[in-house]
Amino acid sequence: GQNIFFNTENLESLSVDLSPYANRSEFDFVAANNLNIEGPVTFSGLSSANSLFLIAGNQISITPGTTVQADAADFEMSAPGALTVDGATLLNNIGTIALTSGSVITLDDDAEIHAAGHTTFTAPKAVNISGTDVIIEDTTINTDPTHGSVTMTSSDGPINLTGTSIRTHTLTLNSGDGILLDGSGQTFTASGSGATANFTAPN
Repeated sequence: GQNIFFNTENLESLSVDLSPYANRSEFDFVAANNLNIEGPVTFSGLSSANSLFLIAGNQISITPGTTVQADAADFEMSAPGALTVDGATLLNNIGTIALTSGSVITLDDDAEIHAAGHTTFTAPKAVNISGTDVIIEDTTINTDPTHGSVTMTSSDGPINLTGTSIRTHTLTLNSGDGILLDGSGQTFTASGSGATANFTAPN
């Protein structure tokens, strides 16, 4: 469709039953322009044999405070425009979650990503994550290694990075408390001159 809306007006939450398509390895919702999630949505009827893709030709919009759940092998959102998760929660109790933007990914106002498997953020320009605290585990963050940036900001609590690999040109961690960066078994990659890592914390 031109635009796709998941609207929960007059409903506490919306359940989208995809069980009729469970025999397919992949199910896609594709909007030529915008894909809008305007309230809590659960995509049900999938399993570890299925992947779910939400794809927009322009941008994906998620209403703040919304929970979007898809229990599948792989749950992905992709758009060429900026992709913002503002105080919302993305949940996959079975497999992985991947967010892909053609420009910038922003997670703010204590947005949460909970995946049983790995989480991946891919955006050429920047990945920006902010909240009261910032806890990142079992994640890969990819930006352009020659020009991209990754910025994490916590207002009060710590920034904890464990099991996470980052590819970017500029890495900035601004913590309201402390910073834990455990890179055991992970990689931190940059290219070109002027690549920097900046850490700021009172503790």
